[in-house]
Amino acid sequence: MASKKGLVVFGSHFSLSAAEEYIEAIKKELGRDDIIYLINNSSRAIKCGGNAAYSRAKIIAREDVFEEMNKDKQELYVEIEREIAGWKNKIEVTEKRLKTLEAGSQEAKMNLDWLLYCKRLVYDLTHEEYQRVLPELTYNDKISLHLGDISLEINHFGFTLIPEEGLLFAANFFNPAHFSNYTKFASEEGIDVPGMLKMLDEVFAEGHQIKTVYSGFAGVMPLNEVFIRIDYFKKLWQDVLEADSQGLTLDETLQALSLNNKFAWIKDWKMYRNAGHDWVNDEHEHNIRLFWNSIDSEKMIH
Repeated sequence: MASKKGLVVFGSHFSLSAAEEYIEAIKKELGRDDIIYLINNSSRAIKCGGNAAYSRAKIIAREDVFEEMNKDKQELYVEIEREIAGWKNKIEVTEKRLKTLEAGSQEAKMNLDWLLYCKRLVYDLTHEEYQRVLPELTYNDKISLHLGDISLEINHFGFTLIPEEGLLFAANFFNPAHFSNYTKFASEEGIDVPGMLKMLDEVFAEGHQIKTVYSGFAGVMPLNEVFIRIDYFKKLWQDVLEADSQGLTLDETLQALSLNNKFAWIKDWKMYRNAGHDWVNDEHEHNIRLFWNSIDSEKMIH
């Protein structure tokens, strides 16, 4: 994000070399490299592995992200090995998918780009020494950055709103291939669902007049794709609460709210048509378990 006071970058990629190349690309594109802030919205090693390249910038993160980044070195190495294994699997899956696609087609080109990205990530994590640089400025709930011609309003979920532009950076929350990366990677022990829904309502309040949503790997997300996901989470939370009030077990709730019953309407989604039943069903059942286990957390809050 460019402003009169300087540039703001979100995430530093997976390695020092990748971050340095990204900074060079920024300079080539914008004719400037006066980066004043780097925002770490995630503690994942592949999201903040290039922090060392931003020595002139102030690095900002939520307090919980900072705490997760400041983990024991052995834990960090275990995480990196887990990432390498996971991304090697993505390489294998993408290579198989490419064999089924028409050479030269748009879909084939997109998958090839994705394959090259996956291979570069694995190569760097395997061959470069990971350099951990921690944020120097942290916040808990919200933080605002005033940059002269624009302002950035960053919330606890890492969403960054630029009101003057009607632009929202959604911190990889939304993804056309998933319900949400936030719920996908959340522990099934539970999350603050009411807090998440309240945040989404506040961010998409009419006064903000959001025109564009940019969400990490997904790039620009069509607003209709964003809103059907918000609607899904609201309906799911209400239905899980109702199932609990009726005395249903988790297994009974999974059946009642399955893609073959109350949530059959998801089969009309583009995500379902592209990814298939098993992929979407697994995530939907994960979300049901996640919300079910979040009920006790919600009761504790109140």
